[in-house]
Amino acid sequence: DPAFARDSLPLHASLDPAFARDSLPLHASLDPASLDPPSPLTSLPLHGWTVVVTRSRSAAGTLADQLRAAGSEVVELPLIELTDPADGGSALARAASDISKYDWVACTSAKSVYRLFSCLRDARDLAGVQIAVVGPATASAFAAHGLVADLVAPEATADSLVSAFPAPHGEGRVLFPRAADARETLPRGLRDAGWQVDEVEAYRTVVVGPTDADLLRAARGADVVTFTSPSTVAAYMALLDGEQSVAKIVCIGPTTATAAMQAGLSVAAVADQRSAEGLVAAVVGLRCSPEQLPPVEFGL
Repeated sequence: DPAFARDSLPLHASLDPAFARDSLPLHASLDPASLDPPSPLTSLPLHGWTVVVTRSRSAAGTLADQLRAAGSEVVELPLIELTDPADGGSALARAASDISKYDWVACTSAKSVYRLFSCLRDARDLAGVQIAVVGPATASAFAAHGLVADLVAPEATADSLVSAFPAPHGEGRVLFPRAADARETLPRGLRDAGWQVDEVEAYRTVVVGPTDADLLRAARGADVVTFTSPSTVAAYMALLDGEQSVAKIVCIGPTTATAAMQAGLSVAAVADQRSAEGLVAAVVGLRCSPEQLPPVEFGL
C-alpha cells in the first residue's frame, strides 16, 4: 500500500529509498521476492528430533547417515561391539575349508556373512551350496559378493526362516555361522525338521559402557532410541540403571521388540523391514501419518 508507506514513514525516510525499503513492516513490504526462502532442512520429516543409535560403532554408519538425511540430530551411542569368537575363529575356518559338504549355509546377520567370507577364498567356494538368510540386510551381505540368497525368511525372523525351509532329502546338512549369544530357534527348528546342523561361533557380542558425560546427557534427552538387537536393549537398560526412559522406542524387528517389552519398555514402532532403511522408515512414521510422508530419499 503506497499510501501506508507514505503516511507511516518518518519525514527523513522519504529522502532515502533504501531506508524506506528496509524499515517497512512485513505486511507493508512492496517486494515479497526479497524475503529469504525457508530452509530446506525444515521440510525434512525428522527435523527437530534427536534419535539415538545404539548399535556397534562398526555397524552404525549407514543407519546414522540415513537418519541425518531425514533431518534428525543423531546421537551415536554404541552399547555393544562385535569381537572374535572365543576360539579365535578356528572352528569357522575348519567349516569353511570343507564347505562343499553342506547343502545349505544359513545366516541370521550380515556380520556372520562377513566372518564366513573372511575364511573363504571367494564366492566360488559356495558353488553348489544353497543360501538361506533371515532378512534383506543379510541377503545384501551375500549380494556384495555376487551371490543371491536362495531363501529369504518372509517375516525376517528365525521362526519364519524355519517355517520356510524345505524338508531335507536324505541326510541334509546345514552350516549355521552364529553369534555366541544367538537364540536356539533356528538350529533347533531345523533339527526338528530332520536337518543335521553344524553350529559354528562366528563372533561374540560384548557390552561396552560409554563414559562421555555429554554423550549420555544427549542420549537421555533424545526423542527416539533405536534398537537393533536384544543385546542393545540389555545394554541400554543397564545404562539406565533403573531410570525411566521417556524416549520413543523403535525396534528393527519383532525379536528385538519382544526383548524391549520384556525389559519394561513401551515400544512405539517396529520396522516392517529388518534393515537400516526399515528402521528409518519406522522412525519417520512416528512423525508423519502415511499420507503426509514426503518423498524423501534416505541415501538408499
